[in-house]
Amino acid sequence: MVPRALALGLTEWAKLLLGIPLGLVTPGAAGTPLALLGRGLGEPIVTFAVLLTSTASLARPPYSLLLLALFLPLPGKSEGTLKALAIQGGLTPQQKTTLADPEQYYSGLTPINLAQDRLVIWPETSTHEPPTSFPLWLGGAAQEGKNGVFLVSRGSIQSRGKAIGIPGVERLPRFLETFRNRVYAQNGILLPENFEPIGGRLEPLGIYGALICYEASLPWASARLAQKGARILVEVSNESMFDEGMGRGIMTARRQKESQLRSAATGLWTLKVSENGPSHAVDPWGRLVKTTHKGKGAFLLPYDLGQPSPSVYWWPWSYALVLLSALSGLLYWRGYIRG
Repeated sequence: MVPRALALGLTEWAKLLLGIPLGLVTPGAAGTPLALLGRGLGEPIVTFAVLLTSTASLARPPYSLLLLALFLPLPGKSEGTLKALAIQGGLTPQQKTTLADPEQYYSGLTPINLAQDRLVIWPETSTHEPPTSFPLWLGGAAQEGKNGVFLVSRGSIQSRGKAIGIPGVERLPRFLETFRNRVYAQNGILLPENFEPIGGRLEPLGIYGALICYEASLPWASARLAQKGARILVEVSNESMFDEGMGRGIMTARRQKESQLRSAATGLWTLKVSENGPSHAVDPWGRLVKTTHKGKGAFLLPYDLGQPSPSVYWWPWSYALVLLSALSGLLYWRGYIRG
């Protein structure tokens, strides 16, 4: 059991460290007691626990029901004392890239009476210039061809560019860019000529740990933002390109599970706002508190500001700790280490 779980765990950790979070089993623990192991020891221990529990269930069928009880959803949910105003544009990729005045469009979807005393969140690449008409605004902007996220707080503006690109799409050799652009064009996604998605450092915007789309899929990105002072995680994304074809529904479900894992590990609320929805709010225990419907609209998402869990301060070492612990257990089990 232990060797198999360790081998599979190494595969998953390698994917995450290389920035390729695909085909993982850990999201299956989202919203369960197993996910809370990440609060003290980091998400690597959650991966190992999921794999060890699964292999133990197969190896010892009489105990399978007891072990699988660890995957039951956590009861209850937090209400949150604050409310954020999430705006979904409901646009297709082609509509979004050809929108004449995006700021006016999203401003028209933002109820002024609800925006004056709370955080307003627009999705990824929703505007060219951050609006200054709202007291507190956070959202994605495509400024001068660069994908970034901005925070406007009573006239003061902070920003950063997207720091982590999607392998094979935003991170690829230049000789493949023509092929990438052709595929995008066939799917109605128009890129500016000076498209440069990478160009920022992973830093929080004040107390807000803002994550741009793919960045939220990597556990160490959320941990780093929490370590540097974020008291809430905010994901802005543009997943409408996956609404059709074989990607329909898969991306939304996966991103929801990822948000739950990030919140359980960091101990912070996560708010995720998507272009076409559904958007969602996740409490610090990794429980899904609220999810919106698809399409354009304005929605109130509950949240609170919190303090990060201990694991975020030593996340670079959590992989090594879990690996050494697992190897030590394996050697002891095989008789190479004696008590």
